Amino acid sequence: MYRPKVTVKTAAEVKAILGEDFPSQVAKILDHIDSHCRAWIERCPFVAISSTNAAGAMDVSPKGDPPGFVRVLDKHTLAVRQYAGPAVGHRTQDGVQRN
Repeated sequence: MYRPKVTVKTAAEVKAILGEDFPSQVAKILDHIDSHCRAWIERCPFVAISSTNAAGAMDVSPKGDPPGFVRVLDKHTLAVRQYAGPAVGHRTQDGVQRN
C-alpha cells in the first residue's frame, strides 16, 4: 500500500504547494454530475476504485469493462458492477475500520 511521506490536510496547504487557482480551473468544479460528465462516464471503459483504512493508508484498484459498466444513478451517485475477489473484502474492511 502507498503511504504518503507528507500528508496535506487543508486547502491552504494545497494552495501553498500549487499556488492560486486559475479562473478556468474554478469554473470546472462541480458539486454534481452534469450532462457532460454523465455522457463521458457512460462511455468510459475504465474506473479506479480507491479506499483508505483507519491509518490513512490508501489503496487504488483499476477496473475496466466495456463502456456502460459504470452507471450514473443520479446527480450524486455512480453504480459500479461488483467484482468478486479478495480486493472487494479488503475495501470493505477499510470502510469498517474508519467507522
